[in-house]
Amino acid sequence: MIKIVAGKSKFLREIAEEYFKLLNPQNKNGAFHKRNSIYGRIETQFKIKSNRSNYSHYGRHLYNNLKTLITGIPSEIYQIQKQLDGISNLYSLKRNILLKRINKIFYYDTFRESDTAIWLAKEINLGVCVYCNRQYISIIKHKKSHMYLADFDHYFLRSKYPCLSLSFYNLILSCHGCNSKLKFTAKFILKNYLHPYMDSFNDILRFSTNVLNTNFFFNKGDDFEIKLKKNWFKNPTKKDINRAFKTAEIFRIKDLYNLHKDVIIELIQKHIIYSPQYIDNLYSEFSILFSTKADVYRMLLGAYVIDSEINKRPLSKFIKDISEEFGFLKLH
Repeated sequence: MIKIVAGKSKFLREIAEEYFKLLNPQNKNGAFHKRNSIYGRIETQFKIKSNRSNYSHYGRHLYNNLKTLITGIPSEIYQIQKQLDGISNLYSLKRNILLKRINKIFYYDTFRESDTAIWLAKEINLGVCVYCNRQYISIIKHKKSHMYLADFDHYFLRSKYPCLSLSFYNLILSCHGCNSKLKFTAKFILKNYLHPYMDSFNDILRFSTNVLNTNFFFNKGDDFEIKLKKNWFKNPTKKDINRAFKTAEIFRIKDLYNLHKDVIIELIQKHIIYSPQYIDNLYSEFSILFSTKADVYRMLLGAYVIDSEINKRPLSKFIKDISEEFGFLKLH
């Protein structure tokens, strides 16, 4: 729910460049490996150096733009795919033949279980799903291999844009529910939906409560609802607000978070019990335990409360936003 700007220890551009090299290993003589590199498989499938068939035009454009196709930002990779589609239409290439060759080049299903995919997920280093902020995503050691407790979502549908199957900015670490159940075959494009590497949902919309009855606390959540509203602190554009609401609708954010009304009741209880003076006393008396006041709130709320950290633990944005709305969270 916040824009992904860096990985575990590297900037995204650095990760993308290293990722590209891992996808294209070279022999000792400097040539790209014929079978294990994307470059080598393009040459094998399209014979671009010797063949003059209509299909070779497609393969040549793919080969010449591969670096950008893998490491380029979303708008760049989308443009290359559209150029490839144009070549396909110009030369009346048969889609079934083309797809068969493309699938043999990008090998997504094989990639999904590869060491490179594990490396990439670890480098991106997300704690929770970037779409919903409700589910942990993890990779754990399983015997001699690794087990995913996460999915790689393709922002641009793999079925519609097959050449973007391994593009760095098209692989979004997410939970299985968001990827396979909610987004599924939704056709995302940049002008209509937020992109986790380009946009911050957190900067555009905030969680809020809509109280329907002043006795809602005693009715344990039946008389209020969770909603989303414009983040006035960041002053987002009308266009981005519309994109954010469309994105939230796809992932059923409002419906899902209305299942967590019990969290709101607990926040009210904590707000009553933990006075500002009590929190200040905790911070001063146990300074050896808490490096910042945000650490105190993290212990009390069970969530990260700094914007840059909300992707570390489920429900952190939700708890942070509502705590600020109630006047409970005061970091300054």
